[in-house]
Amino acid sequence: MNVLTLLVFTKHVLIIYDVNTGTAIVKLAPQLSNLYTKNKATFSWNDELVLTDGVLYDVNSGKVINRLDKLNQTQNGVFHPNGLEIISNTEVWDIRTESSTLHLLKTVPVLNQCSIIFSPVNSALYAISMEQEMDDGDSSYDSSFKTVDSNDYTSIATIEVKKNIYDLAVNSYDTQIALIENQGMYNSVQESVVRLYDVGRQRDDEDEQEEEDEDDEMDNSDDDGSDAGDRVIINLGGSDDNNANNEEERGSNNGRAHSRTSSSSSSSSSDDSSWTSLSGSDDSGDFLLQELL
Repeated sequence: MNVLTLLVFTKHVLIIYDVNTGTAIVKLAPQLSNLYTKNKATFSWNDELVLTDGVLYDVNSGKVINRLDKLNQTQNGVFHPNGLEIISNTEVWDIRTESSTLHLLKTVPVLNQCSIIFSPVNSALYAISMEQEMDDGDSSYDSSFKTVDSNDYTSIATIEVKKNIYDLAVNSYDTQIALIENQGMYNSVQESVVRLYDVGRQRDDEDEQEEEDEDDEMDNSDDDGSDAGDRVIINLGGSDDNNANNEEERGSNNGRAHSRTSSSSSSSSSDDSSWTSLSGSDDSGDFLLQELL
């Protein structure tokens, strides 16, 4: 499709709009769909196909191409950047088949109930657990995310950050990731921060100690009623030139991730800083997404 488009959908009806004119291009309401509880429509990477509620459409004609077998109750699926596959929860489907049903390539248990973000550069994907509804109506999130090889779907690592992960984003060079981390349940958040992390830098003992010091400072600010932890922005150490230019303002960062805490409180100092990093946990020991480089 050569025009910019916008997906607007209810649970089981999809309308595609031209965002330049606001004109509805096509309305898709499958007669037979998978009725996923958390359906989310998605375009293929060339915008020629769209997947909603397990039904695969040709965008230009609006015709149904195929439908996924319903092997999970929750997720619709996303297109792989290679243009050949759809990942729907734990199932990987080959969309090149000309038969009436898509071919199931493999099952990846580690992706169960996970949202997927593809690395824009490396052959990897990030997976974070979807929200889990509690008996009291609140929602909880997992405190770790996973990295998976997007070629063969082997597990690379599970990264623990100690706080609930609400969302994850990757920059266009795959050198940094951003996490929204919450302390507490979704409807009763005690603390919510956005952290940036370097991809590929190894964790050392100093990082461990400084991370513990940062956690202690946040706990103390909660105890004394201070709002100094309202927002935490992690400024990552860049090149040596950038470090030299910023040394006077921030202090030497020695190539490590630099954190800065800021809030609306006039008593908080913008120069108060500590270090933070991620650690991985698998058979290879502690590392920071080292395999992705």
